[in-house]
Amino acid sequence: QQPSLLSLLVSSTETSPTHHQSSQKAIIYLPEIKASSLKPFSVQNSITPASIFDAAWAQTLSAYTHSPNVTFEYVVSGRDEDVPGVFDIVGPLINVLPYHIADVSREGGPEQLAHLAQVMQQQRDEDSAHTSSNRRPTAVETEMLRMDDDLRKSRDPWHFEVLIRVMHITDDDTFKPSFEFDPLFFDRDGMVEVAEDFWGRVEAIVASAVNKSSQVKSGAKLDLT
Repeated sequence: QQPSLLSLLVSSTETSPTHHQSSQKAIIYLPEIKASSLKPFSVQNSITPASIFDAAWAQTLSAYTHSPNVTFEYVVSGRDEDVPGVFDIVGPLINVLPYHIADVSREGGPEQLAHLAQVMQQQRDEDSAHTSSNRRPTAVETEMLRMDDDLRKSRDPWHFEVLIRVMHITDDDTFKPSFEFDPLFFDRDGMVEVAEDFWGRVEAIVASAVNKSSQVKSGAKLDLT
């Protein structure tokens, strides 16, 4: 899918707009949530918060592209240096890998999202075997280095037309999400709607966990009386 399917292009009046990377980006800040609020759902379904975010975005893409098949990239690590022609490369060399998910249901509640997250998490786990280490060739030897042994501050991966950033603030154990896009190609009002749809799916999971917790507590009281 091309991200332009998400919303009306600002330059939609042009018959064939020239695509080039914009130096600007618009940022929509979404409500923060406590990381602990996703833990019950994660544990119950054996999925990580990252898989929840991935699945929520896949469902949103399906809804706004009107297609059960969606494709998008996820960042697997930072990239330390600019590489000529890197924006034309897809794969570990630019530290992103693609998801290609079929039969995505854009409807349904937390149960459907959990199933999708499990499928996507399995795909990511299969990819991890190819991205868990860096190979460093030299004139005399080739040494395997783990990713976290040779990390420097990474450059912002701003070559995406749409970028969802979910920062985990460990000081207060909070997820701080933002939805970034290129205003040269996308209508802001339309993208606000897309961003709210995505985060609404995450918040629905939090609400469902709270409801289940309340039901359990209520049931316990009834059993005791």
